This record gives sequence, C-alpha cells and structure tokens, in this order.
Amino acid sequence: DDWAQYKYGMFLFAGSSGVKKDQAKAFQFLQKAADAGVVEAISPLGRLYRNGLGVIANQERLWNCLNWGWRKIN
Repeated sequence: DDWAQYKYGMFLFAGSSGVKKDQAKAFQFLQKAADAGVVEAISPLGRLYRNGLGVIANQERLWNCLNWGWRKIN
C-alpha cells in the first residue's frame, strides 16, 4: 500500500511510534511512496535531499522532486 510506505517512511524519518530513526531507510520508503504518486512524500524527501540525510545532498534532485510535487498538485 503506497500510503503505508509513506507513513512508515515518516516514522523512520522522525524516529516515532516505536520505530528507530533511520533516515537512509526513510528515504527508500518515501521515494517508493512518491514514485507511486503520494504527494505528501515530496516535502520530507526534499528535506532529506537538501540536508544530505540518508542520501547524498543533491540540489538538482531536490528541485526535481519539488517541481514534480508542484505539477502533481496543480
């Protein structure tokens, strides 16, 4: 379920609901959710790309991610 991937990615991102914080795994789950069309995954993915958390910081991918999200909601 795409929404479940997003929610689990957020638990990993924040280290909440009894899930140990792991931003590399959070990135994987959030990316899967975004690829499946879950727009809510875009903002945390952007933060991971911007700050190099769980993934190498990459401004180009950050902007691609944000542009994709913008197109999805408009």
